[in-house]
Amino acid sequence: MPIYLTGFHTNDSNTYDELHCLKGLNNFSMYHNELLQQAIKELQEEHRTVTIVYGDYYNAYKWVLQKAALLGFDSKSLQKACCGSGGDYEFSIKRF
Repeated sequence: MPIYLTGFHTNDSNTYDELHCLKGLNNFSMYHNELLQQAIKELQEEHRTVTIVYGDYYNAYKWVLQKAALLGFDSKSLQKACCGSGGDYEFSIKRF
């Protein structure tokens, strides 16, 4: 996401994956989702009459990044903010 790519920008290419995402933040997101799914499972076992819906935004966004060309997105602007305020990712924390 533009906010993370801007805030945690580094010139160390090993920090980024093949989609130019930050590996450490991806790992954190995956870990968070694993814990969240486990917590949901435990809640469902405790409260069998309750319906809990889980939306996996991480993998949905990753899928869009991987299929960007097929979906008609411009790969050069894919990770830029939609509104634009300058910088590599059209995002500036100073605007908030």
